[in-house]
Amino acid sequence: MSAFKVEFRVFVRGEWPLGEELLRKDEQLVFNYLRNLQLNADDLRGGFFLEVEGQPYIGAESIGEARLSLSWLRAVREVLGGAGSAVASPRPDHEIRLRRAGGNLEIEAARLDSQSAASAPPPRAAVPLLSFAEDLLRESKVFSRYVLTLMNEIKDRRSQVAMDRETNDRLGFIEDYFELPVAREVAALKDQLAKAGKS
Repeated sequence: MSAFKVEFRVFVRGEWPLGEELLRKDEQLVFNYLRNLQLNADDLRGGFFLEVEGQPYIGAESIGEARLSLSWLRAVREVLGGAGSAVASPRPDHEIRLRRAGGNLEIEAARLDSQSAASAPPPRAAVPLLSFAEDLLRESKVFSRYVLTLMNEIKDRRSQVAMDRETNDRLGFIEDYFELPVAREVAALKDQLAKAGKS
């Protein structure tokens, strides 16, 4: 069984700061996206980084659009609910296989993109299932707050500031990508974790 750390991080101007850090800053989150005049889906990445025994295990190369990170919550919820295995796909060409092994969760990253087949996936890691689910839940709440804050900023900006069509289009692009059922998925994971903790 390994020591581990789960962190929700967001891609901002070439770096991956913690979602919690971005939420603490005075600057509005939406500015991080509006500054980019060539905004595209790659700029809307965000997800769960995993460190095992002090070493990066799931990092930037396994993170796609923020919406895909919801697959982590669903997969862990399935395993907590009794499934022997489940799959998270935080990027279209990456699969994270989860297997229950007693009270542990075995995590194995398998690359699906044939272009990256030469680089072997990291070895399987085993972490305590309930502890991992609790940490994922904590960081999922950060994800949920990030999305809610961002969407509220977009609404406020639209209601208070006259803007050109290009800015309005970029806000719509951001809105479409972050209109996610994060709060619902967080609540479902929380409920399943509570049930699993009692069993």
